[in-house]
Amino acid sequence: MNKVRSNTTPAKNLNPAAMFLESMKKTFDGQGDSMPKALIGMRKKYIHQTGAVAKVKFVSNGNHGYTGIFEGADAGIVRLSSAAKPKDGQALGPGMGLKFLRDGKDSANLVSMFSVNGQTSWNFFEHDWKTWIAPAKGAALTALGCKFATATPFIGSVGMSEMASTTAQGSSVRSPKTPFGLRFAPKPAVKGTFSRINGGKKFVDYMEYMDTLAAVPKDATLFDVYAFEGAPDGKQTLIGTLEMEGTLTSSAFGDQSLFFRHQRKSDDFKRNPEHEAGADIFKCPLNPLNWADTFRSGPQ
Repeated sequence: MNKVRSNTTPAKNLNPAAMFLESMKKTFDGQGDSMPKALIGMRKKYIHQTGAVAKVKFVSNGNHGYTGIFEGADAGIVRLSSAAKPKDGQALGPGMGLKFLRDGKDSANLVSMFSVNGQTSWNFFEHDWKTWIAPAKGAALTALGCKFATATPFIGSVGMSEMASTTAQGSSVRSPKTPFGLRFAPKPAVKGTFSRINGGKKFVDYMEYMDTLAAVPKDATLFDVYAFEGAPDGKQTLIGTLEMEGTLTSSAFGDQSLFFRHQRKSDDFKRNPEHEAGADIFKCPLNPLNWADTFRSGPQ
C-alpha cells in the first residue's frame, strides 16, 4: 500500500490492441502481486487500465460453511476500474480485482464484473458484479475472447478454490468448501455516491468515473457478498461484507504494476466436478476446430 500511495497520478492509457502480442497464460499462471515479466520489460494492463485502489477486509457473517479466506480476512486489496473507453452508447464497464494476502503463501485473487459489454449508466455501482459473466457481444470483444481462450476455454468465469483452500493465516484447509462463484451487491451508501457528487448528471468524459471512486466515503462497507452453490442458478447465501479501510486512491503503481491473477475455473472441477456444468465453454468462431473442447474435463 505504500507503493500504491507513493504516486497518485494515473498512468497514461495504452493501445489495447497491443495485448494481442502478449501471452495470456501469465494472466493465469503469474505468481506474486506485481505484474509478471513480458518478453520485453514488464507485462502491461491493456484493459482496466485506470483504476482506484484501497485496502479492504472480508468480514464473514459466520452463517455458511465456506472455508479459507471465506472464514474472514483482514489483509485485502481491491482495485476498481472500467474495462475500456466506452463507445456506441456504452457508458462504463465497471469491475474489480480483489486479492487477499496470506501468511507464507501467495495471495488469493479473483476478478469480478457486471458485463464485458458494459452498462448504459454512468453510476459505477449501478449493478451487482459476479465472478462469472455472460458471453460478450460484438466483433472486437469476440476477438478478445478468442485471445483469452488461448489460456482457458472458460473465459467467462474464474476459479474460487484458491480462496477456499488456505486461510489468511496460511493454514491449508483439509476439506475445502468452495462456492461456484460470488455476487457483490453494492451497499446503498456506495451506490448513491454518483448522485451525491454531481446530482446524477451524465459525465462529459468517461474518466470522470474516477471522481465517483474518490468520493466513496472513508471506511465504507462496499458490498454485501453472496456465494452461489453449485451453479449460476443455484442457491445463493449471504456470507459477509467487503469493507474498505481508508479511502480509494488513484495510483500509478496500481495502474502499471499491481497484479491480480485470474484463477482458471477448471481448477475448481478437480474437487467440485458439479461446478463444471455451470461454467460456459467459449468456442472461438475464428478457430473452426474449436480446440478448447479438448480441455473441458481436465487440467489446463
